[in-house]
Amino acid sequence: MAAQIPNNSPATGLDTVLEVLNDVVRKSGGGNYIYRGERKIYPKVSSSLYRRYEEVDSDGSGIGAVQEEILSQVKSHARHVSELVDMEILSQLQHNGGDTNLIDFTEDYLTALFFACDGEPNEPGRVILLAVEAGADYTTYRPSTPLNRVIAQKSVFVHPHKGFIEPNETIIISSALKPTILDYLRNHHGISTETIYNDIHGFIRHQDIHHAAYTELYTGVTLANRERYEESIERYSEAIKLNPQMAGAYSSRGEAYYDLKNYEAAIIDYEKALSFDPGNSAVCHNTGLAYAALDEYERAVEYYDRALESDHDGYTLYCRFEARLFLGEWDKAKQEMRFAALSGINLAGFFGDEYKSIANFQQQTGVTLPADIAGMLGG
Repeated sequence: MAAQIPNNSPATGLDTVLEVLNDVVRKSGGGNYIYRGERKIYPKVSSSLYRRYEEVDSDGSGIGAVQEEILSQVKSHARHVSELVDMEILSQLQHNGGDTNLIDFTEDYLTALFFACDGEPNEPGRVILLAVEAGADYTTYRPSTPLNRVIAQKSVFVHPHKGFIEPNETIIISSALKPTILDYLRNHHGISTETIYNDIHGFIRHQDIHHAAYTELYTGVTLANRERYEESIERYSEAIKLNPQMAGAYSSRGEAYYDLKNYEAAIIDYEKALSFDPGNSAVCHNTGLAYAALDEYERAVEYYDRALESDHDGYTLYCRFEARLFLGEWDKAKQEMRFAALSGINLAGFFGDEYKSIANFQQQTGVTLPADIAGMLGG
């Protein structure tokens, strides 16, 4: 039985996310349920091993024999696993990308919701609810020596007797709602790519899911390097559509907007990138530049401050000094120059490269410098 969740709009997106959560809680209330998130709707809830041989015979009657042979081969190739129980070997194979007759589930419906939304942006996803019952045509297994990723995902493996199971409930997630749900899970529950795929093997699986997004990012950067900024923005936008949590695509698109002098759009993208990677000094610096281009120097200083927290870059220090000049913060400007000199950074050199002389600066900007600052700058 499937419940269809409608597309979201900017005004009702969060309300719709809460409807999804309430629907999962209501359907699983009073029972012992585990959950699975799938980024698209497949014909069956099945194991990778079943899917590989489904065309041969869809009843799954031969799957047990194949899995026994796989176990035998694993034990001969990696003799150190021979002391492990078969289900432990299979669980390690499963989480390292091998074909087994296990199906990944989780005890946490929020984790399942993440998997339902992470990938396939043009396809609806689904959250599957399975009641753990005695006498079912499957068994469940929790690894005794779990990997970090298994712990983070609160994994439970379902071992179906014939390679597939019939879920008790299914909740369909529209493609339009996926980015909103991913933002909600990151911001309100700390569930994100970094927490779910928290070891190297997990990241490799994540990388496989989002290979198309990496391709779009690569193409966008290539176009931007050729100053084809409008085309690069299209490619970055496609990368974001394929993976809404791709910080690099947001920051790169922000740079393209900046080069087109669309500073407001650049700021929106930079701040979105910083929501994923708050300590990225380069993006903080670029955000400051965009605010400065809009003559919002106080905001610019805020972002230069953030950039300098993690990277004591001379040019960022100069940009902050320059913002002080536009704000008329003469004392702070002098402090900036003294501090820079102690750090071996020549702010007067940056100033001279940009404006050539005090007279040019004052003519271009309409700002008259006090004599002591002009003197410090070599005027």
